[in-house]
Amino acid sequence: MSTTAPSVLTSAASALIRDLAKNRWRNGEATPPILDIPGDRATLARCLGRPFSDLSWLQAERFVSPHLPAGADTATEQAFFLVAAMVCGQSPRGRALDTGRDRVSSSDDPSAGSLGRAMAIAVVHRRLLDDKGAEGRLLQLASQDTAGLHRRLPTLVKFLRDGRTPLSWEQLIVDLAQWRYGRNETARSWMRDYHRTRLNLEANKRRKDKISDSPESENR
Repeated sequence: MSTTAPSVLTSAASALIRDLAKNRWRNGEATPPILDIPGDRATLARCLGRPFSDLSWLQAERFVSPHLPAGADTATEQAFFLVAAMVCGQSPRGRALDTGRDRVSSSDDPSAGSLGRAMAIAVVHRRLLDDKGAEGRLLQLASQDTAGLHRRLPTLVKFLRDGRTPLSWEQLIVDLAQWRYGRNETARSWMRDYHRTRLNLEANKRRKDKISDSPESENR
């Protein structure tokens, strides 16, 4: 498990995501979020697909290192850097979800959560893939070591975000930080979140469809 306390990890992750996606206040003045500054955004995005020994990650230090928890281990540091790069590597559609310019406004849409929850939303609400496909992708991730997960995850996350799928970046940082020593627990948590969320969303959808098809609804 990560050597950083969960509450400290979550707080630091939230601060990083705010810095990336929301206006930042410096000396009483608002400055644009990193997502709205093309050069800064590109600095982080170009890190994707490169080993952590690559010099491009050093250029990302100025944006990420201020938010790292004190005494963070390597797994935690890499989780922060990788998620920051994924946030900045999104398409405009994905970035708009984070900055609030493209709100998921439907009252039927569930809130953001873990990767497993996001996969369920992608299946039931977004129709980006089917049940077997989603389960297969989660199983594929579960078989990866940390390096393999870091290689495969950005493609899946970009796919979900391009489809306007809610995802908690903060939770993803926490999960990635724990992967090295808690892979089985994290993978199991993703799979459970996926199946529970999918079943709940499908049940809710059936209830709404039944109500909309009832004679009472037709007479309104």
